[in-house]
Amino acid sequence: MPQVDMILFLILIIGMCVFGQDPASKVVSDRYAVFWNRTNPKFYRGDYHIDVCINDYLDVYCPHYASPVSDDRAERYVLYMVNYDGYSSCDHTAKGFKRWECNRPLSPNGPLKFSEKFQLFTPFSLGFEFRPGREYYYICEYKSMSSLWSGVFLREPRCSWGSLVLISGDRNPIFRGDS
Repeated sequence: MPQVDMILFLILIIGMCVFGQDPASKVVSDRYAVFWNRTNPKFYRGDYHIDVCINDYLDVYCPHYASPVSDDRAERYVLYMVNYDGYSSCDHTAKGFKRWECNRPLSPNGPLKFSEKFQLFTPFSLGFEFRPGREYYYICEYKSMSSLWSGVFLREPRCSWGSLVLISGDRNPIFRGDS
């Protein structure tokens, strides 16, 4: 009989753990993958928009070439987070900062991947804190090998195709109206 009591007790504990949680207490998040390269058709129509919420993730995959490509044809980018003015003028120097650098397109280890978590607070000194109801902008600066040697960045292809707008919302009504 003690074994039956123990089994019933375990079933009761497991049932409380599974069914006793408040659905609102569970963290819900989505993960979005962006392949930041010229062959991504989502950049062809102009701005690439993603609606994100707090606790979502953005994974940015840099250009990568599995087969041999000459250095001057390999895509390299510096991605910046900018405000609306920097986004509309394609200028990261005023109110933007470098977020990531896609500088290893020929790496034998596969593509570089950078992840951004949209969170209200971050424990990291270089982390970024996001607020619901705001827009966040990423633009890129194209770097060719010839411009790398001279230290000059090419500006022409920068925002003509490589810009991303993130619109931050929230699934949790507690955060609505938070600014």
